[in-house]
Amino acid sequence: YMTLRLYQGAIDDARSAARALDILHKVLSSYPNIPYCEFYNDALNEDYMSAGDGMKYEIKLWRKYDLKVENKNRTENLKSFISFPFTLSPAIKADILEEDAQIQMREGYHREMQMAIFTGQRMFLPYLVLHVSREKILQDALGIIEHGYEGSDFKKPLKIIFDGEDG
Repeated sequence: YMTLRLYQGAIDDARSAARALDILHKVLSSYPNIPYCEFYNDALNEDYMSAGDGMKYEIKLWRKYDLKVENKNRTENLKSFISFPFTLSPAIKADILEEDAQIQMREGYHREMQMAIFTGQRMFLPYLVLHVSREKILQDALGIIEHGYEGSDFKKPLKIIFDGEDG
């Protein structure tokens, strides 16, 4: 049903099917002889999430409604397919994580820029900058990260500067 509704363009009906599959998945997950990949949906993975703006729309929906605690009970009809990860292939999940990380980096950049404007700073750091030496790259990077940054800094794009080198 879910596959058929996806191919017909009835995305909301397909979401209802995913909710029904969620119930079935919770029951059948206690049976180890059923492989987890039986719940993957090819139409969802190969067509809807891979082509066009399907994935971007689902991420937007997921971030807007599914991740917010206050919306948990009120937005059952707006749940993204991402809320039903058992239907998604590992490749699609990796793409979702990558896209979400890019969104978080952009948000961190814009937040840093707004803070600089509102506080009157003349300079702001839109990147997480690591100064390391080539000889001890791993030790330097881990030492700097461990002692020198807040959690919000890790949402910024990364820039690495090698000590004693130009460029």
